[in-house]
Amino acid sequence: MDRDIIHVLGELGDPSVVPRLLPYLRDISASIAARTAIALGRLRSPDAIGGLLEALTDNRHRIRLDAAEALGCIGVASETVMEGLTVAIVDPESSVRKRAERAYRLLSAQAGIPSTEEPEG
Repeated sequence: MDRDIIHVLGELGDPSVVPRLLPYLRDISASIAARTAIALGRLRSPDAIGGLLEALTDNRHRIRLDAAEALGCIGVASETVMEGLTVAIVDPESSVRKRAERAYRLLSAQAGIPSTEEPEG
C-alpha cells in the first residue's frame, strides 16, 4: 500500500479500515509507518490504540512522534493510553516528548483530570 492510499483511507473516516491499516505501522518504510499513524489518528477509532501504543516503542522517532499525536486525536484517556504517553514523555527525542506531553494534556482535559496533575517523567 502506498502513502497516498493510506492518506485517503484516513481522510475517508471509515473506522472499518483500521484492521487493514494496523500492519503498516510496522512497515520497513518510515514514511509508510508514519503516514499510517496519522491516518489512524484521523479515523479516531479505539481499535487503533493497541497498535499505536506499540508504535510508541518503535526505534524510529518519526513513528513514535506520530503515534503519540494519533493517540491524542483518538481521545480515549484510558489508563493504558495515559501510561504509554507517560513513557513517551521521557523519550530521548524532544519532538516525541513534546507531542506526547501535548496528547497527555489534551486527553487529561477531555477526561476531566485536574490540570494541576502533571505527567510523571
